[in-house]
Amino acid sequence: MSTKNLNPQVRWSQKSKNFLIQKNYLNDSFVVAIKLHPDMMISFLKETEKIEVIIKMEHITGEYCFVLHMFLNSTEEITLIPDHLSKLGSTTTYSVLSVPVDHKPIIFSNLTSGKEMI
Repeated sequence: MSTKNLNPQVRWSQKSKNFLIQKNYLNDSFVVAIKLHPDMMISFLKETEKIEVIIKMEHITGEYCFVLHMFLNSTEEITLIPDHLSKLGSTTTYSVLSVPVDHKPIIFSNLTSGKEMI
């Protein structure tokens, strides 16, 4: 995975297969939710491949179709991405104030054997 253009506060961990983010950078964390018409799905996915500050994208149920997680160098930059994506659908932008629960493993129970799996 190439990380040449990621912000210096974000780096890829080969061990955890996830992005690691410096704690002091969380004030510049944003979430953009987008509603799409089904005909716009492929165009949207192609556009998001071009946006390097997106570190996570989730396809969700409910009012919105996708939630994009991104880290920006400044709050001024947050207007650029929703403006760019608004040609494909309706966007709502959120600023992350804090992360009260940091990453933790999720434990699944194997119902047939009774063993825990991570």
